[in-house]
Amino acid sequence: ILATFSFYTVDANENGVVLRLGKYSHTTSPGLQFKIPLIDQVYRVKVDKQFKREFGFRTIQAGVQTQYSKRNYYKESWMLTGDLNIADVRWIIQYKIKSAADYLFSVRDVENTIHDVSEAALRLMIGDRSFTEVIQKDRVIIADNTRQYMQKILDNYNSGISIKMVQL
Repeated sequence: ILATFSFYTVDANENGVVLRLGKYSHTTSPGLQFKIPLIDQVYRVKVDKQFKREFGFRTIQAGVQTQYSKRNYYKESWMLTGDLNIADVRWIIQYKIKSAADYLFSVRDVENTIHDVSEAALRLMIGDRSFTEVIQKDRVIIADNTRQYMQKILDNYNSGISIKMVQL
């Protein structure tokens, strides 16, 4: 019975984070691994998966005819520009987990933190520009600056997240 509970497998796209008596011990790579039964606890974290968050809209079902939620998400998509106009900005961020241990233990609610950091960073970038720059000219520059700013903040938090893309 002890031998049965002594081994565990970590899938190819995961890392295993081992807690020994409730304290972080080490991170394991994919494959068959050994743990001390009743003392070690293993959390599996998908590190190769690319996660996506949508702001200002939600996709219900993707496909040839994509279906979007009918709810109104204007509270997160309406932003005040530098020339005091309101722009309806909808965006997507894509991110990966670069450190499984930091992702699990450095920040209490990582998903909510990513949401708040993304919204704050984009509001900062849009608040410095005029309405026409936001809607037409500087979309790519705004997205790239937002990605860099978000990454800097999340690195300061030791969140274990790597922002791959911001798309307006």
